[in-house]
Amino acid sequence: MNLFQKIIDLVRGKKRLTLTVTASYEYKKLYKNYRNISERIKQKERQGKPIKVGLLITSNDSANPFMLYLYRRFESDPRFEPYVVIAPYTHLSIRYMMETTREMIDFLKGEKCRFISGYDFEREGMVDIKDFFADSLLFSTDPYSNLTDVKFIFKNFIDSSLTYYIPYSYCIATMVNCVSMDPQKYAYKIFVETALHRDMVKKYSPIKGANLADFVGYLGSQRLLEERERHYEWKCPRSNMKKVIIAPHHLLGYGNFLRFHQFFLDIANQYREKISFVFKPHPVFRETVLKYWSAKEIDSYLEEWNRMPNTKLELGDYENLFFTSDAMILDSISFCAEYTLLNKPLFFIEQIPPHQFNPVGKEILKQQYSGNSFEEVSRFIDDIVLSGDDGKKVGRKQFSEKNLLPPHRDIAENIYEYVLNDVGILPAIKED
Repeated sequence: MNLFQKIIDLVRGKKRLTLTVTASYEYKKLYKNYRNISERIKQKERQGKPIKVGLLITSNDSANPFMLYLYRRFESDPRFEPYVVIAPYTHLSIRYMMETTREMIDFLKGEKCRFISGYDFEREGMVDIKDFFADSLLFSTDPYSNLTDVKFIFKNFIDSSLTYYIPYSYCIATMVNCVSMDPQKYAYKIFVETALHRDMVKKYSPIKGANLADFVGYLGSQRLLEERERHYEWKCPRSNMKKVIIAPHHLLGYGNFLRFHQFFLDIANQYREKISFVFKPHPVFRETVLKYWSAKEIDSYLEEWNRMPNTKLELGDYENLFFTSDAMILDSISFCAEYTLLNKPLFFIEQIPPHQFNPVGKEILKQQYSGNSFEEVSRFIDDIVLSGDDGKKVGRKQFSEKNLLPPHRDIAENIYEYVLNDVGILPAIKED
C-alpha cells in the first residue's frame, strides 16, 4: 500500500470515528428523553388511561400489510388504542399519492381497523399527527425521508413518542440502508430481521447498535410462516405446467426491465406449453416506467401479460402467489430473502456492473442462482425449473433454518412482549 492510500484510509478512519462519536452523543441525549416518555406512558397505564399506538405505513403498502399483525396484537389488549396511520406516498405524482391513499382507506375499512388518513381530501392537505401521538408508542417501517411528507417521517417523532423501527423487508442491499439511516441512529429501539443483521448493525452502525432490541425476526415473514392452506389462480392450459414468477425492480436505473422486457414476453411464449408465468411488478412500477415510456406503451405491455393463455398480471398481494409457484426470475431485491425462506429457487438478474450487496445479501444470493444474460436465464428455466436439478436445495434449506427462521413464528407476539417488558408494563392477564 502506497503512502497516498495510507493517508486516504487514515482520513476515512478519522471521519468514521468522528461520525460515530457524534452520533453516539446525540443518541445518549435522545435516550434520556425516551426514558422520560417511557415513564409517562407507564404512568398512563397505572392511571387506567388508554395508551395510543401509532403504526405508520405508506399508502402504497396495501399489497404487504404485515403491520396489521402488530395492530391486532395491541388491539387485543384493552389498555392500548392502536391506529394505522396512512402516510401518503409523495415520492411520485400527486395523482398516485391520492389514488393509493384512497385504496389504503378502502382496504383498512374492509379490515375494520381504526385508522388515520395522513391526507385530508376535504381540506386538501396533510394531517399533523405529532401531538395526537405524544407520549405514545409509534412504529414505522420506513427508513427513508423522501417517500412521504415530512409530517410522517421517522425523525419527526423522536422528541415526542417512543419510536420503534421495524424493517419493511429483509435488508440485503447496500450497507447504509441497514446500519446508518435515520431509524438506526435515532429510534428508541430497532428490530432486526436476523442474527446476521444484528451482528452487522453492532459492527457498522454509527451508534454501534446501542438501540438494538432483542432479535425477534422479520415481521413481514409471519404470514409466510403460518401453516394454512394456500390458493392462487394460475392460468394453466395443462395440469402439469410449472409456475414461474417474473418480478422486476421498480428503479429502472438499478434494474434490468428496459433490457429484458421483450425477452420476458418471448420466454412466456416459448414455454407456453410447459410453464405458466405471472408478471409481478413492484407497486410503483408503472409510475416509474412512465419516466421512460408513454402511458399507452406501458399499459399495452402490462395488458400483454393477461392476453396469452399461460400468463397473468398480478398487481396485488404476493403471499399465495409465492406459495403456489415453483420458481422466480427477478431483480427486485426485497423478494430474494423471502423466497429463499420458502426454499424455492430463484434467478437474480444482476445489474451491469453488479450491484453491491451487504454481507447478509451476499450470503443469501449464494443459496440461489444469478447472472445477467438471456442465455443464463434460459438455462435456469431448462435446468432448474423444468428438469428439477436444483443442486442448492439442501444447502438453501439448511441456511434458511439457521439464519432466516425466527426463534418463534409469532413475531408480532414477540414484539408486543418485548415492548411491554421494555417500558415496564406487565402483560395483560389472559382470561381462560
